[in-house]
Amino acid sequence: MSFVSIWEYQSERELLEGFIAALEAHQFLAKQKILHRDISAGNILLAEDPLRQGSAGFLTDLDFARLESDVEFKITETVSPPRGYGAIPSHLHGPSTRTITKFGGQRGGEITGTLQFLSRRLLEAMLSDKPTPPTAAEDDVESFLWVLVYAIYRRICFLDVGTSQAAEQKTLRRAFTKSFGGRTTEEILEARCVAIWNLTDAPLVIQHASAPLRVLLRQFNLTMVVAAERSYGVLPNVILTSDTPLFVNVNLGNAAFTHESFLSALRSVLDQLRDHPELDHRFD
Repeated sequence: MSFVSIWEYQSERELLEGFIAALEAHQFLAKQKILHRDISAGNILLAEDPLRQGSAGFLTDLDFARLESDVEFKITETVSPPRGYGAIPSHLHGPSTRTITKFGGQRGGEITGTLQFLSRRLLEAMLSDKPTPPTAAEDDVESFLWVLVYAIYRRICFLDVGTSQAAEQKTLRRAFTKSFGGRTTEEILEARCVAIWNLTDAPLVIQHASAPLRVLLRQFNLTMVVAAERSYGVLPNVILTSDTPLFVNVNLGNAAFTHESFLSALRSVLDQLRDHPELDHRFD
């Protein structure tokens, strides 16, 4: 089968359909008490032929995955009865249920993954003197958010735009590098609040990202502000209403990212692009 890197999408529909499929796969695994723990741009792939391959996107590389509790898998299969030993007992004619295997909870390291995509909570924990917490599902979901931001801006940063937009693209690349090129935990955590966000409405981004997708990026920015301020016990500097479209569950004492809220936001954007194909930006 052939796959495409997440940042090599040819249309925003292709990006979102593949990204949603990978996030849904992660949600399915999480419901089975299996946590991926290494969500990164290299581990989410787009299908070149979704119809033939059965999905628009794939989540790969479960090397760091952890089972939160004992997991038992069962299948029902028909067992061929023995022959040549006389009459076949009647109880051997039907299917039997067999337990194939049983895995105990596998722990491994508490924090794993690619630094550039780790959640803010885990990055802060790595810099503190407190015991490091285990990776939770909301940490992986936040990593998905960073992968989406990475894919969009990497796609735009390395387009062949010509000399007229070269200076603007250089500025965008500088912000992209600052946001995702950090080599230390301190650099990466600091970049979470600066750099890329001020460029959501830059002319080059407006030209190569649809309005619904840019709204999604601004929504993510707001979510990160709320999450950071809630984690420090500070009221957000935004007015929150029942209609505020946040990925973060602001009712929690410590703000958390959920599959449901992020998938809802992504599907909303995808529906807009399907209903209005003229909005979908294509790169081919």
